[in-house]
This record gives sequence, structure tokens and C-alpha cells, in this order.
Amino acid sequence: MTDKSFIAVDFETATSSKMICQIGITIVKNGIIEDTISRLVQPPHNKYDRATIAIHHITPEKTASEQTFDKVWDEIGHYFVGVPIVAHNAAFDEDALYKNLDYYNIMPMGISPFICTYMIYGHSLEDLCDAFKMSDSNHHDAGFDSLCCAHFYLNHLNGVMPDYSLVREHNTNREFGKVKRHEALHGDILKKDLTGADPDNPFFDRKVVITGVFEMDRKEIAKHLKSMGADIDSSITKRTNYVLIGADPGPAKIEKLDSLIHNGFNIRKIYEDDLMAILSGDWEDYHSNKEVLKDLDFTYEHYSQHHLTFDGLKNIIASKELFFGKALHGTPELFYQMTGNLGAFGNWTLDRNVNICILSDSTLEKLKQGVKDETIEYIQDFYNKNKSIVFGYEFMSESDILEYVRKRCDAYDDDVTRNLYNTYCKCI
Repeated sequence: MTDKSFIAVDFETATSSKMICQIGITIVKNGIIEDTISRLVQPPHNKYDRATIAIHHITPEKTASEQTFDKVWDEIGHYFVGVPIVAHNAAFDEDALYKNLDYYNIMPMGISPFICTYMIYGHSLEDLCDAFKMSDSNHHDAGFDSLCCAHFYLNHLNGVMPDYSLVREHNTNREFGKVKRHEALHGDILKKDLTGADPDNPFFDRKVVITGVFEMDRKEIAKHLKSMGADIDSSITKRTNYVLIGADPGPAKIEKLDSLIHNGFNIRKIYEDDLMAILSGDWEDYHSNKEVLKDLDFTYEHYSQHHLTFDGLKNIIASKELFFGKALHGTPELFYQMTGNLGAFGNWTLDRNVNICILSDSTLEKLKQGVKDETIEYIQDFYNKNKSIVFGYEFMSESDILEYVRKRCDAYDDDVTRNLYNTYCKCI
């Protein structure tokens, strides 16, 4: 494998939790692009967020008959093993890959840290396409974007410099070198005015953020909202009530919005068709409480996003405070002793000192089916009642601990802990 052999990848995602709906892989060997693979993927439950559809235009109808990620990975996973992996904005794609591997309980073996062409150049994919005299006509198709990324990285390896003078003026914010698709709102439009507004309309005295491109001019949208008493903001916070999302919304805004929603804040996403309905007087289903209360709905996606895994024989629970959920398959006291032998401190109640929540396999099986048992309800209620604004818990499963204990006992010939393990497993 030479320095000019690698794969370039791109993932399009269906949800804010980064469940993949399309995979693009461009294979480069000895500096030659050999092939580009593009695969649609059915995300879990074929679920999509409207904001992601607005970006890539992949819909549930298009993936209804496609294979899920685990099945696709069986076919394409070998491309990722033992080679450099390149992506544009690699932090997003690498995170998406590991979230999907974790969701399907696939061990990530032999995958190298991603190389990022955005970090190399500091410019968007569209700008780099212009600067290298390439078309960007099919941006947000995973295969196309992976091919663009492969060209970018080959140019970097070959010392070919981009000509930023070729970047189209209508695509560029010269100050930041990023795509600019609309003018930012500023001035009086951001000053709340309740005069003459109907207090019964959904936007009255509510904080609203606008992001993306719309059929209607953004300034006209803002004027309509202000006339209804909306408090229009330029940034999303935990006090935001509505986010109006158009095509190609600001990535930073969507990331902040999804993070706050993930952390339990019931900020409402609306789209241009929702806005048109509201402006035409259809208010019934669009009202929101002025105070945005934290009300986390704990799902399996929360577990997946915060799931820790052991790296080989490295003991990542040593000196950590653990919370043990209910419904362990074996005797809880034996489980407590096993983790104690690994240097962890066990707790049967949650408090601010807990580092990792250990969930039973039966709890997780129910959660996968959308059923919350007593443990999940307890964690959810504890978080909603405390002052934290970030859902910062980390999780491991009962099976994660047992598998690690088995491997560690075999590696270090730990008969004491092995006896605890064997006795516990007899109860399962």
C-alpha cells in the first residue's frame, strides 16, 4: 500500500442521531481512482428527519426496500480495514460511522482515524470544486461527494494547489471562505414588537430562529413573524421556541438544535409548509409553551450515542463510579463484586458523581422496542429534575462488562474474578 492508496468516504444521514441512509466510497490505488461505490441504506425503522431530507432529498420511499446498515456493512466493511480513510468534514463522517457500528453492535476492527480534507484546505466542498475546476452539481449524493473528496486529497498529495480566484462570487462569503446562501438578519427586525399582534397566534412572544433557504424571501418571512409578535433571534439557545428550517440550513445551527433536543429541550422544528399554514390562519397544532422546559424522552438512540466500549484489555471502568440498573440476569451482588475487582465503585442510585450507567441486557432489549422499564424511567426522571442542560451520562451494557471480565480473566489468569464470573453466569 503506497501513500497514494486510500479510500474517500461520505455518509448522508437520515436523522439528527446520524443514522446513515447513503454510503459513498471512492477507492484509490497507487494514485489512480479505481471505482466509486454508492449504496442507499435503510435507516432504523426507515425514520427520517425533515431537515435531513431537505439537504439530500433522500426519502423513506427511496430506502423502503434497501438493506439496513449491518447488512450493507457485511458487503462493504472490508474496504475500511487497513487503509487510510479520507473525508471532507471528517469529524461528521467518522462520528456517523461509529454511531451506526455501535447501534448494530458491530466491533470496529482495523479502522484508521479519518483524514479530513476540510482541515487541509479550510474550504467547503462547493468552493473547492470551483477552485479545482470541478462540478459540484450533485453535492449531497454520497458517491459524488466521496469522489470529490478523493480528487481533493490526490491534489494535496500531488502538490496541486487550488485557485480560489475561481470560486463563484454568489457562493462565497469572502470573510470566512464558506458558502453564503442568504444575508444574515440584523437591525430592527431582531427587536421584538408586540404592538397590534394577536396574542393567540403561535409566534406571539416566542423566540424564533430562521435558518436555510426558502421560496419566500427571508426578510419577508422575518417581517411576517415580527408582525405576529415573534422575538426573532440569530442564534439557537435553550430558550428558543421555534426553529424555521429551509433548504441547506446552517450546519452549526442544526448541530446546536439537535444537541439541545437530544438533551431534552422541547424546541419545535417547523418548515416552510408549516409556516404557510400558520400564516393562512391554521394555528391549532402549532402552539408552544413560552418556557422551554427540559423534558427528555430517553430512547435507544440516547444509549447508542453515549455507549462506551472497551478497547482491548484496557480497563476503562477502573476508579469510575458506576450505577447499576435493575433486572440484571444474575445475582446483583456478584456483579457488584466483579466490577469492584476491576477497581470500580458500584452504586444502586444515581447521583452527580456517577460516571457510567450499567444497563441490563433485558432493559436494552425492551428499549430497542421502544419500551421503558423502571431503570430507564428512573434515569430519565433524575435527569429532567436536575439542573444540568447536557445529557452527559455514559452507558455500558451488562454483556459489555461480562465479556470484558471473561477476556481479562483469561489474559491475566485471575481465578478469583473468574469464579465470580462463572457463578454469575450460571444464574443466566
